[in-house]
Amino acid sequence: MSFKRKIAYNTAVQFLGKVVLNSLLSVVLVFFLARYLGPKDYGFYSAAIAFGGLFAILADFGIYPNLIRDMAARPQEQEKIFGKALMLRLFSAFLVSLLAFLVSFLTPYPLLIKWAIGIVALQSFFASLINFFVSVFQLHYRMDLPVLFEVLGRAVLLALVLVAVHFKLGLLEIFWFLALSSFLNLVLLALLAGRYIKIKPQFELQFFKHFLKECWPVGIVIILLLVHFKTDTIILSLEKSANEVGLYGAAYRIIEVIILIPPIFSSLLLPKFSEFAISDQKALKQIFQKAFNILFLFALPLIAFLIIFAPQIIVTIVGIDFAGASVPLRILVLAIFWSFLYYPIFHLLVAVRKQKSLIVPWGTMTGLNIVLNLVLIPKFSYMGAASATLITEALLFISAYFISKEKVKITPDFTLLKRITVPAILTVLVFIALSFIPLLKWGLFLENGLVVQILLMFATFGVGFSVYILLLLIFRIISKQTLREILIKAD
Repeated sequence: MSFKRKIAYNTAVQFLGKVVLNSLLSVVLVFFLARYLGPKDYGFYSAAIAFGGLFAILADFGIYPNLIRDMAARPQEQEKIFGKALMLRLFSAFLVSLLAFLVSFLTPYPLLIKWAIGIVALQSFFASLINFFVSVFQLHYRMDLPVLFEVLGRAVLLALVLVAVHFKLGLLEIFWFLALSSFLNLVLLALLAGRYIKIKPQFELQFFKHFLKECWPVGIVIILLLVHFKTDTIILSLEKSANEVGLYGAAYRIIEVIILIPPIFSSLLLPKFSEFAISDQKALKQIFQKAFNILFLFALPLIAFLIIFAPQIIVTIVGIDFAGASVPLRILVLAIFWSFLYYPIFHLLVAVRKQKSLIVPWGTMTGLNIVLNLVLIPKFSYMGAASATLITEALLFISAYFISKEKVKITPDFTLLKRITVPAILTVLVFIALSFIPLLKWGLFLENGLVVQILLMFATFGVGFSVYILLLLIFRIISKQTLREILIKAD
């Protein structure tokens, strides 16, 4: 199978599995949880997830991308590198999970939430190991296997949540189900990974020192990149009511599904970025630009749809009690647009070992994000939190752009922006026109049954996206040959 075919296949599999099936299951999960718990208890749920997730970020510390890079660069030493890195991941994940649970007792959260954070920490321990084993499949371009298990794991979790709803169980039982589904997923994935590589944790202090020296710049950058996605919910939970946290959490759950797209796609190209960084600078620039263009093109119709139909989407997924979440959703949608643009730059810098250059500017952005949340949340609640995210996400892209320009001499070419203007405007107008259809108008939309609402949302996006692709072909922004290369094997 050619490289193009491998990338197309693995991207399609991850898109279908993670972005479509897994995201659909996640949305259904939110659908039942939000309606069962209500805004207040869902706010407690969101706070525990955000607090535990904040610490879970520390467990990775850049190990994953560096592992991929080193195993791709030294295939003859893959098993040794994997075994030693596995020992490092086990230690870091355990330490961070324990730290999350202990630190929670220093917060003013109710005791119930502190115990919930402890269970989330355990689930995060399992999840961090799951992500580690995924590296084996990514290196062999077999992402269909871990994606399959992830979808099955999410389906099991959904079934367990339905049991909790049926028997009217509490928050802690729901969190235990979350940990159980992650544990089962980990066991299955580890067994399958053994078919591709010998799994044997190895302790070597000298390797740990050298590997951590390579990892810490990426680790710091990843932590800085993700911290501001968690601190807003935590600060909001400490400053405002659980009801407001619940509304913001509902909007954020939708965003967390969409934000999976850019890192999934660009991380698939990391091994090739690393290869071309050594052998072919011209090819590196070309493949980077293609990755940037694809994400940019896909982001536009998705962002337009989410902004125009935010109220209908919120009501369809989490119910009329969460209608207020549509406003922060619109702001957060604008924020994640920038993540579609900076993830290819981030993986490019990792590939050429220039990740250290991101630490200072992105550390500044993270600090700014925290300050903005502390200033805006007391005055504007979840609107302030969403606005802080929007500002810092835009600044993250700008900083990454100039760093790449200085350190790698490779930056995105925005020629496409001029060519895409007319199709983008026409697509937005199509979505606006669709919003005036009686069944999609706010009042009448609420009168539809849930199944009809879901079908209307899928149909609306499908029509708008199809028109968008047609316009791209008409204006020759993409060609039939480009689509043919993805759909037909090209050796």
